[in-house]
Amino acid sequence: MNSKGSYYFNNESYSTPVKSYKNSIPNDHSSGLTTYPITEHLSWALPGESLQKKENNLYFVTYEKRINGDIFVTNYRLYFESKNNIYKLSIPLGLFSKVEKYGHSSNTTKSDSYGLEIHLKDQRKFKLAYPTKFITKHIRRDLYNTLHKVAFPITHNLPFFSTVYKSVATYELDCWNLYNPEAEYSRFGIPNNDWVACRVNQNYTFCPSYPALFYVPKASIDNDFQFLYKVANLRSSKRIPVLSWMNCKSTAAIVRSSQPMIGFKLTTSKKVTDDERYLQMIADTNHNIKWSLSIIDARPQANAQANRAKGGGFENYENCTLEFMDIQNIHVIRDSMKKVREVCSAYATHEMLPKFIENTKWLNHLETIIRASERVVYLVNEKRHTVLVHCSDGWDRTAQITSLSMLMMDSYYRTINGFAILIEKEWCSFGHKFAHRVGHGVDKHSDQERSPIFIQFIDCVWQLYNNFKERFEFNEKYLLFIVDELYTCRFGTFLFNNERERFREHHCQDTTVSIWTHIYSNYEEFVNPSYNHSLLVSTEVKSDPLNFTDHYRKLTLWNTCYCRNSEESWVFDGSKKDEFIDSKKGSFDGSSDDNSSYSYVEAKDALCEMLQQQDISNSPYNTTSSFDKHNTTTLFEGNSTFHPHNSPIIQPTRHAPPRPTTRPSPHKNPSSNISTVMVPTGDCPLIGEERNSSQIYNISYSKLSKMEEKSDY
Repeated sequence: MNSKGSYYFNNESYSTPVKSYKNSIPNDHSSGLTTYPITEHLSWALPGESLQKKENNLYFVTYEKRINGDIFVTNYRLYFESKNNIYKLSIPLGLFSKVEKYGHSSNTTKSDSYGLEIHLKDQRKFKLAYPTKFITKHIRRDLYNTLHKVAFPITHNLPFFSTVYKSVATYELDCWNLYNPEAEYSRFGIPNNDWVACRVNQNYTFCPSYPALFYVPKASIDNDFQFLYKVANLRSSKRIPVLSWMNCKSTAAIVRSSQPMIGFKLTTSKKVTDDERYLQMIADTNHNIKWSLSIIDARPQANAQANRAKGGGFENYENCTLEFMDIQNIHVIRDSMKKVREVCSAYATHEMLPKFIENTKWLNHLETIIRASERVVYLVNEKRHTVLVHCSDGWDRTAQITSLSMLMMDSYYRTINGFAILIEKEWCSFGHKFAHRVGHGVDKHSDQERSPIFIQFIDCVWQLYNNFKERFEFNEKYLLFIVDELYTCRFGTFLFNNERERFREHHCQDTTVSIWTHIYSNYEEFVNPSYNHSLLVSTEVKSDPLNFTDHYRKLTLWNTCYCRNSEESWVFDGSKKDEFIDSKKGSFDGSSDDNSSYSYVEAKDALCEMLQQQDISNSPYNTTSSFDKHNTTTLFEGNSTFHPHNSPIIQPTRHAPPRPTTRPSPHKNPSSNISTVMVPTGDCPLIGEERNSSQIYNISYSKLSKMEEKSDY
């Protein structure tokens, strides 16, 4: 009989036998459940994967399915195999968020009332239930202890699987040095007369979450970097504005940072701060316009206002145009993703799925990020402005906007190699907190730091890919593989929070394999056959912007990502299905304390009623595109002051700093191996018309006294 499998992740199979782990718990033959501490030949195992625990005759239970089979626990995954090998499921342990016991051995009159409940980081959950007639006291203890240990290695002071994998995996390539900042910035004609490499952070003491090497205005460099240290004290987490990308022909650039630490103290001050002087130096690197800087604050205005009470806030500087992009914090995004996963688990093939997805607001959040990125593209590409992007701490929403806007402008980042470098640069080196946002290896299910920020970015990339497939060298499998490996802890690329932790403290470049090593070793699998190779003849910066709004098709759910593992997508051999599945007898109450049973049909009807009772009619997707309905708030444009409705009047209270008597001469055209970017002309594809400086924007938000926003939340 041919065996088909449905996997949470598509891992390659290896025919090498896995090494067994001798279990100290004796076999319980009398219960009818046997633990197998013996060497077995597991064809699906990865190099370095070892069997920790095996149990027969358990039930894998979800809302819809109740399947009897065997459980294999390795140091990398939980593998379930049904009777007759008809159904297979592989779940990497890195995806586990919580393992808990439910039921009591003395109260087992109902089916599936005793066992383990496992919550996954993508909001799904399932039960491993013991057959009633075999339940004895403490029978689940060994399985629980084994799963808890291998799923949460950091909690138990154990290494990640990635270190074991490194010791046995054989790759001809080593891609830890794929991203070289000096080589990458040379594509922009850097260093030049305006921008230089700065090594003040080579020991990670200047800013622990920044890379060892970054680029700053040449004018800011003095003896012992004293000026930069002063600027760092005026930015949250000392994340000063640094260069991310530059149009080497127009010299318009994208700069990133954290929020300024100014609070309310500068509202009436006439003193020019070092932070403002530093922004002047950045503005002076742009040779197109008079001293002016566009600032994109990713946050809602109310959240930025609330941060002022904690010493943070936003720039209140003359000649700076400040716009709020209204991207929600990590808590809102986490809750939205949870709703998406819940809906997709129950309604993957339901005709109401699009309506239910709209109600989760997930697509609205994606739209907001894409819109903000298009605003940056417009300012840099058409207006030739230098743009500073920040949120609160500059490692979540900031990375989303900078990387997506660069992907839109620079065709190199839409290649397999370029996208890898984009992630390494904007996410890994600039300190996106992968460890905290994903929760690698720790048993902290309710950790409020967790949020799918990086998944949200990849989803935005997929939305662009889905509309411009001929403009991307990589395919959908490339994006899915990155999403999957974010959780598995098989590679070291996404482990820990920043470059310092990854390289200086844990030496991932020596102890783990880079995800790009695997991708480059299987390059052909990730190539998009529809790619128009004429769009990229080299790594030079090209003028090939993606105008998403002009080619707008309504944002859609990424079904291949969110619905591929739903119960409806499980693959069975229909002739044998009824022998071991009884969907009406499945018990999944979603609680560890209440062991009541109900059918999947009852659960599905209840969820459907709940969702339909919610107001879906107000969703912007029910009518036309809501791009034109999204609010951005401009506080300062040039010397004009904008007064948003119902907000306190925020007015620049001091003159701009004096300009240098002479400005640095423009850098000469880059060498032949560095291309120039043709800057198109025309109206803003996002806004449509120039803003009227007398326009008043209607913004409503809660009172500041009720706002509580943590760092970058």
